[in-house]
Amino acid sequence: MNPHLFGRLLVAAVLPAFAQGCHAQTSPVAPAHVVSHFNFTVAAPFAHVAPQFGPEAERAWGDPQWDPQFIYPQPGKDVTGAVFTVQHGRHNSVWVNTNYDPVAGRMQYVYVIPDAMVCVIDIHVTTADAMHTAVDVTYTRTALTPKHNDVVAQLAQKDEQSGPEWQQHVKHALGIK
Repeated sequence: MNPHLFGRLLVAAVLPAFAQGCHAQTSPVAPAHVVSHFNFTVAAPFAHVAPQFGPEAERAWGDPQWDPQFIYPQPGKDVTGAVFTVQHGRHNSVWVNTNYDPVAGRMQYVYVIPDAMVCVIDIHVTTADAMHTAVDVTYTRTALTPKHNDVVAQLAQKDEQSGPEWQQHVKHALGIK
């Protein structure tokens, strides 16, 4: 066998394994992926509570900065497939309502803050009894780069404490004391 060909074959066989080994030893921190959860109950029938979790309906009870700007549909309304933007401080996020089914009590949103994070929000609304409705919320956040890991972790901690606040705001929107 030609010694030059043998050397090239050896380098071709060993170099990828060597490079992979070096990469494994010096690889950077992975982007964070965090799941957080909260739940609460509202003293109101399911049919009144479930529709509160659409982007348009949330204007009545959400954070004062909640101001979705609808791209689709026009005019904006709470539907599966709605696409809208929301300003988060200096960041503008793009949201997609991937599932809006208030009859089944199931809503899901995916939003992206470019170059920072992706978030999936799953909301499940169920009848606890004739006059009480249970709301279960799960946030799944993924940093798009490791430099956003701390923010993702901080938001997850805040999410887990959000049940009482959401409960009060939804009750207020429904006119419940």
